[in-house]
Amino acid sequence: MSITFPDQKPVSVTYSAYLKGTGQISYSNKAQLYGQTSDVSQTTQLSNDSSSSASVPVIKILKNDSGNLDKPLSGAKFKLYRAKDNAPVTDREFTTGVDGIATITGREDTDGWSLFEGVKYYLVETQAPQGFTKRDDKIYFTVKDNPTGADEYPDSYTIPWSNAPRKTDTAFTIHKIDANTSADLQGAQFTLSGRRSTGEDITQVSTSTAGGMARFTGLKAGTYTLKESQAPNGYETPSTSHIIVVGTDLGVTYDGKPLSASGDGKPATVTIGNQRKRFFLPGTGHLGGMWLIMGAGGLVLGAGSVLMLADPCQSRHATSRRFRKGASMR
Repeated sequence: MSITFPDQKPVSVTYSAYLKGTGQISYSNKAQLYGQTSDVSQTTQLSNDSSSSASVPVIKILKNDSGNLDKPLSGAKFKLYRAKDNAPVTDREFTTGVDGIATITGREDTDGWSLFEGVKYYLVETQAPQGFTKRDDKIYFTVKDNPTGADEYPDSYTIPWSNAPRKTDTAFTIHKIDANTSADLQGAQFTLSGRRSTGEDITQVSTSTAGGMARFTGLKAGTYTLKESQAPNGYETPSTSHIIVVGTDLGVTYDGKPLSASGDGKPATVTIGNQRKRFFLPGTGHLGGMWLIMGAGGLVLGAGSVLMLADPCQSRHATSRRFRKGASMR
């Protein structure tokens, strides 16, 4: 075993060795540090009765914080299964102590079960340490004198098994696009307001970037209302609002439909499309354009009315003049 430490860092290395066999056992060990060597050679007598701990295989689990491996975690619980048939080996749960260690071992004479060399087992985490996320992957192991394969370990080996701190909040993003072309839209402003399950009222505002993305972060369990308070330039502003619910498991729903994360560490995303304004003139806006067109039409119609009224009058005057002239001639 070789261990390297940073310069000038004081350390203490403690390890335990277990002897296997019965009768007269000789063993030795050598430790070397900065050229200094310490040798230990001893002989001991091991009994061959069932009380000898040397014949009982042991595996240990070291539970620690994934963000700080020097921080052991207590309170993690495990169940033991035989890999061949997925059968539970014992009803007992193994719990990590203040040192983060859970010792997996049993005795046939007192516990009714024992680990056996060469048999493949696995552990399932049934409870995570408080404040940490439970791991769903299994810890496979096989105890062997000379381990060479995957998940094979010598007797009394300690398997490190880290947990990540449990998330206390979540996030989601809005992808703002053109409803017809699916082009990304920049400048859409959204307002998220509501109440956390703990009673605090919050309001957040986010504006879509050049990639069309607007993001809301730090969301705890609660119910919120999402409103598009400003549309991208040239687009209609939707009048509807949406309900966002963050569950106690930090899952997010949008109008009752669960939002799924992409799986690459990015938050859940909902896509919202906007329609272009149908009558849009720069500087006037939608309604201004409509009134301008209607006004122009009104002028045209008005001019037509004047012409129609003037023409019959002229016709009557001309007829009257011709009639009077004819009468005087007679």
